[in-house]
Amino acid sequence: MVTDSKIDQAKTSHLIAPLQEKTRVLVIDDEPDILELIVDCLSDEKFELFPVSSGDNIISVIERFKPDVILTDKVMPTLSGDDVIKKIRQSALYSMTPIFVITGQTGETEKIGTFEIGADDYLTKPFSPGELKARVMALARRTKRTTSPVRPIDNSPLKIDTAAHRVSVNEAEIALTLTEFKILEILQQKVTHTVSRDELLKHALGSQFVSGRTIDVHITALRRKLGTYGKNIITVRGVGYRLES
Repeated sequence: MVTDSKIDQAKTSHLIAPLQEKTRVLVIDDEPDILELIVDCLSDEKFELFPVSSGDNIISVIERFKPDVILTDKVMPTLSGDDVIKKIRQSALYSMTPIFVITGQTGETEKIGTFEIGADDYLTKPFSPGELKARVMALARRTKRTTSPVRPIDNSPLKIDTAAHRVSVNEAEIALTLTEFKILEILQQKVTHTVSRDELLKHALGSQFVSGRTIDVHITALRRKLGTYGKNIITVRGVGYRLES
């Protein structure tokens, strides 16, 4: 078991200038044993951790720590994981910060619902420390990956600014999660061509642990946010998706 001093060290480590860039992870869990377990799993030279026991005042905590990834429990007594996600997604500054959910809820309905409100990845308890570390790293890599500009589609109402991570339709800005943005980005890069679920998973989530069903849920949320333009994302049954100009 991890001692309280280890959690205290994780909380204050961001005050010390690191020798190399680390992945900054904000960890939220109301169960001390689980919080300690996560800190133990991610306590190495690759991560800089800030563990907290609740999502209260989540935006001010994010402003202080500026995480690359937010890792949160789903079921908590005061502010649930769903509420934490909603607050973050409503923030103009942090709406695209990757959110990773850990929970004891294993049902498909709960999982889909979590993605629909804005989570990027999802892991059920009990979990493998190795899988947790790999998937958190995969999420973090997406935030730091240099993205090439996406060539605009002629006469299209859809505009993608890869440098600023902004999307607009008919000049109205659309708030997307980072996963949704990455999916739309590769679909536009390969406009009129079918992109397989495997390729979407690799580009949008960067994880070999996630199923194609996850992409389907994110596509559903993306279509809804794009409004009438969402119909331009075509399902290619048994293969993947295609963006029509």
